[in-house]
Amino acid sequence: VKACRLGDVNKETQYILNYFNVEAPALIEEVTENDEVILVDHNERNVAGEIICIIDHHPTSKEFNIEHYYNKKISSTAILISKDNENLLNKYDLELVTLATLVDTASFHSTKGKEEDEMWIKNICNKYNIDYNKYVSLSSLIFDIESILNEDTDVDDLEEVSRRLAELNYYNNTNK
Repeated sequence: VKACRLGDVNKETQYILNYFNVEAPALIEEVTENDEVILVDHNERNVAGEIICIIDHHPTSKEFNIEHYYNKKISSTAILISKDNENLLNKYDLELVTLATLVDTASFHSTKGKEEDEMWIKNICNKYNIDYNKYVSLSSLIFDIESILNEDTDVDDLEEVSRRLAELNYYNNTNK
């Protein structure tokens, strides 16, 4: 099994990959009918290969006739995958799960954020000495940067983001 992607990496994901010094999954240009495919964090069946597994947290009324279909109404696919496999993950992995979930749920302010998932993330952070508030701040900053880059940007917006980046950089370098 090899993690791959069919399209570009979005800005939030690229920022997270850079922050954690992780390379993006390999880009594949084409999926052939002979390829076996596992869909993660979506259930769109618009790929040419044989879908052998779907792992997703998005609600759907679609029916899938595949052997391995795992869909649960939960805050993020990161939690869906890791919650029952915590013993296989290290602190670094759980930091990625934390930030991915916070970005996916707008720090549990969106309607898809579930209270029990927020409690699980907070317990994980406590158990593994992960700074939850640092990742909430980082998640918020990611959204600020994205919204500013997608709009007409004025100087005040850029100065505010620059100030918050400087604070986060100072925080990360003094509280490791």
